[in-house]
Amino acid sequence: MNETPNDPTHNTADEHSRVFHLDHVLYAIAVFVSAVTTFGETGILPGVLIPVAWACVFYSRSRPTALGIVCAVSILCACLIAMLLPAVQSHRTHARRSVCKSNLKQIGLALHNYHDIYGSFPPAYIADENGKPMHSWRVLILPFIDLPQLYEEYSFDEPWDGPNNSKLASKMPPTYACPSSATHRGGRGESTSYMAVVGPHTSWPGATGRKFDEFPDGLSNTILVVESNSGITPRYEL
Repeated sequence: MNETPNDPTHNTADEHSRVFHLDHVLYAIAVFVSAVTTFGETGILPGVLIPVAWACVFYSRSRPTALGIVCAVSILCACLIAMLLPAVQSHRTHARRSVCKSNLKQIGLALHNYHDIYGSFPPAYIADENGKPMHSWRVLILPFIDLPQLYEEYSFDEPWDGPNNSKLASKMPPTYACPSSATHRGGRGESTSYMAVVGPHTSWPGATGRKFDEFPDGLSNTILVVESNSGITPRYEL
């Protein structure tokens, strides 16, 4: 019985073929990662379609024909994306603004509930014996935004940046972050979008809280909290 010896040339070709295909897989992964890194979630679609289109052309029996089809489909998809992108971006912007408005409403409701319990709005800050601000009003209303456990974890025996309290910065509730802010579009972060305007003729005189009857213009004509688009990390933040 005759035995066919192994063909070293054939084995070498198979090895080169495997390496070649592995290179293509790595290129496809690199394209996908680059698209996602550059464009975020929007880059997922082109990151998948580009390697797929390239594979279709490469493995096609008639590459010129396949290339022409891929180019035509790509142009059509680009036109559709260009037409739909403004509407998608507008929808996302509207959704983010809705969340920001909801946050303001929740903060305002928490402040009113605080007043119902303690007879006044919270002070802008709690000061130490030297009058230096130590704790923010945001900490005081945590139980009123459904975060009593986080309130219990916070220690009023140390400054806001003390050993225990500094560990809680990463737990800042999403209610304090407006997704429309440039600081919070990629994540919540440790800064806040909502600030109290502190001063003798404002809703927040400082270390004392005002009562309803201390607003001569009425609450409907008085600013309690303002939104900052840039995102600010206050000195007395949670």
